[in-house]
Amino acid sequence: AVVGPNAAGKSTLLAALAGLVPLATGRVALDGYVLEEPASATFVPPERRSVGLLFQDLLLFPHLSVRDNVAFGLRRAGAGRVDAGRRAGAELEALGVAPLADARPATLSGGQAARVALARALAPDPRLLLLDEPLAAVDVAGAAELRSALRHRLQGRPGPAVVVTHDPVEAMVLGDRLAVLERGR
Repeated sequence: AVVGPNAAGKSTLLAALAGLVPLATGRVALDGYVLEEPASATFVPPERRSVGLLFQDLLLFPHLSVRDNVAFGLRRAGAGRVDAGRRAGAELEALGVAPLADARPATLSGGQAARVALARALAPDPRLLLLDEPLAAVDVAGAAELRSALRHRLQGRPGPAVVVTHDPVEAMVLGDRLAVLERGR
């Protein structure tokens, strides 16, 4: 978990790990495979990195149903329509929003949309999972339940996850390690 004040660079860190912001120096490596290193002119484009990213603003596709939003990454990775729909349904069930599978994002509350976006990031089982304020849109009552469900889901993942948050309780529950970022350091 990464915590820090506003404008410390937390979201920029996630964007750099995802390949959306170029590095000036340094290196991003995952499982011993270099994804980006300016010194050696190495750069793996974002679409070729096995990275799941949950943005603060969720970015659900308005023209797709909840199920199809979650199945999107699975389909992109080559899953067939039936398998992607089944796996999307299982992820929606795990996060408590399965009854909304046929709804459109415009009809969802902020907390429901956050759960759907989280399901979409988790469903393809990316090698690296990046979550930017994953519980920010969830009400207080739902946050504790979702925090617990997310912790369970993160513990069952084979790869690393980086969670950015302002909430120290969220950081302690979701993170195995804690990094404090201030002024980009």
